[in-house]
Amino acid sequence: METLDPIGGQLLVLLVIAAVLLIGLFVIKIVFKLTMNFVKLGCLFILIIMLALFFIVFLTSAV
Repeated sequence: METLDPIGGQLLVLLVIAAVLLIGLFVIKIVFKLTMNFVKLGCLFILIIMLALFFIVFLTSAV
């Protein structure tokens, strides 16, 4: 398990990105139900997108 083939690495990256997006959507749903505040919802959505982009850039540069 020390060396990952490129296909396995790409699958791992895709799984991580998918997990981050799913968690982000789940958090947005909870916040939306609790507060119903569109400003907070928008800020949280932008934050999740920025985190996802950061993960994509970081992981692709690492690979």
